[in-house]
Amino acid sequence: MKIVKAQCTKSGRKVIMQLNDAGTEVMGFYRTDDAAYEAMQSEVRLNNTTTRFACPTCGSNRVGSCEHKYQTNRCGASAVVDKNCLVCKYLQPDYGRARRTGTVQIHAGECAALSLSRLRIGTGWDSHVDIDTSVVLEGNGNSELVCYYHKDDAAGSVHHRGDNTTGDDNAVAGTIDDENIDIDLDRVPAQFNRLVFVINIYTGGVNSFGSVSGLYLNVYDPDNNDKLIEYQVTGNYSRYCSLVIGEARRVGREWEFLAIGEGTTIKNLSPLCDYVVNKHW
Repeated sequence: MKIVKAQCTKSGRKVIMQLNDAGTEVMGFYRTDDAAYEAMQSEVRLNNTTTRFACPTCGSNRVGSCEHKYQTNRCGASAVVDKNCLVCKYLQPDYGRARRTGTVQIHAGECAALSLSRLRIGTGWDSHVDIDTSVVLEGNGNSELVCYYHKDDAAGSVHHRGDNTTGDDNAVAGTIDDENIDIDLDRVPAQFNRLVFVINIYTGGVNSFGSVSGLYLNVYDPDNNDKLIEYQVTGNYSRYCSLVIGEARRVGREWEFLAIGEGTTIKNLSPLCDYVVNKHW
């Protein structure tokens, strides 16, 4: 079970929504006082399909033709906040910013807000395999690749700390994982709204992630190496030699991290870059 803070824009009431782990189903609502509300942190982002259910009163899927009382301006301070507020677009989720202490653990398909503008991304694995971690900066068809042979983007917002060719711990100086990438979100050019993290197997003789165990991606505060987000990549990837592991993406003026974990059979980095540029999650 995950929670999402939300506020009704008509009544002003603040509530906590309970969602399933994937953010696809609202399980319930409960009221809370302002102090507790502010202290809480939304843990998942509503999936785009969450609000696409029919109004329980009139059956309409289209807000403009909904005959429910909330849509006809009868929502007031005494109204109970429930799924009808989602149908009529009055309930606005508050995803907030990620906790500065503690670690948010997420799974594929889940999001977590990014609390800091400066981040360190770490990838790691338990097997002795040469795996390359890369970042594709993308927006409106424009893209730029940062990888082991092109370690910095033109704006200086993304820096790759080096290639781990063995899978051994501490194989790259200055890293805390097998490979680390430093990111300054404030310096990411406005033309880019996504930073997509991909990994691919380079070691000859190892053909798929079926031979790789303990794969993860972590997000850190680079000033103290506190772990903010942890994503343990699980699943059967025995058919795949590359993975789209996740992405940081702009949401208004903020950023969030989405765990993806999608396997592909694309071996080389250039076509893998083209693949993520033309796909959205």
